[in-house]
Amino acid sequence: MNIYSRTNKGFTLIELLVVIAIIGILSSVVLASLNTARVKARDARRMADLHSLELAIALYYDSNNGTFPNNDNTRAGDWSAAYKTQLAPYISQPPLDPLANNGGRYYGSYRMTWAPDANCNGQYVLWAYIEGTNTGANTCGFGGPHYFRVLGQY
Repeated sequence: MNIYSRTNKGFTLIELLVVIAIIGILSSVVLASLNTARVKARDARRMADLHSLELAIALYYDSNNGTFPNNDNTRAGDWSAAYKTQLAPYISQPPLDPLANNGGRYYGSYRMTWAPDANCNGQYVLWAYIEGTNTGANTCGFGGPHYFRVLGQY
């Protein structure tokens, strides 16, 4: 009889540890990819939300002799009642940030007077704070995680 033959059919501890380590590495790679995809999806939603709000404000502008709605933002968790009333005929509910304003992310709608980029001053703008990299979007000179839509002169 051979003294090196195995009578038990099964895995050794080393083999099991190697398999568990490989599964752990693969799962961490997948989770990192999913998190990146979630960030991109939320940023795409923010940009789509601003576009919807832009259309509602354009309708308001046309119906109100070329005036824009009041300045407002969602920093407190929601748009003000007055702002919602102004836009009610054009949009059922103005959009809110997908993260519910966590991490200081919110939407804004303003007559811009303080932008570092002089081309944005004197303009009515919409903005959102984004999570991903801002590649080529208008930031009105603020840079970083800002995304602006310039609607027109007020």
